[in-house]
Amino acid sequence: MARPKRMQLDRKDVEALHDKYERLRELLDDHVSKFAEEHEVSPGALALLLIDLGVTSKMIDYLISAEKPSGSGLKLDLDRLQREVDHFIRDFRRNADDFMRDSGDLIRDYRAEVETVLEAEAQEQTGKR
Repeated sequence: MARPKRMQLDRKDVEALHDKYERLRELLDDHVSKFAEEHEVSPGALALLLIDLGVTSKMIDYLISAEKPSGSGLKLDLDRLQREVDHFIRDFRRNADDFMRDSGDLIRDYRAEVETVLEAEAQEQTGKR
């Protein structure tokens, strides 16, 4: 199966694609966060659900875009996906210390929110007795 040649993009095109990607990522994050909260899905379980959906989406993309889809072609496409995911993870690992340093406020805010919810639930339980 021949792969299409990569398009040459100028800096402006790359920036536009990056901006669109970031906008879509932010919108999807909003939807996913609301879903996780509504259905009480933990961050760890959410990550696995999203990986499952991502791989399934890639498989469907291969199925509808390949001229002659096959099991071996799908395996090659999944290998490419795995390399892309590995690249993402390498980047995140490289920036792990920065993430931990910058997420102090996030952790404090999350813990404060959990504390508030637990206190409200405790008061609700006390009021029912």
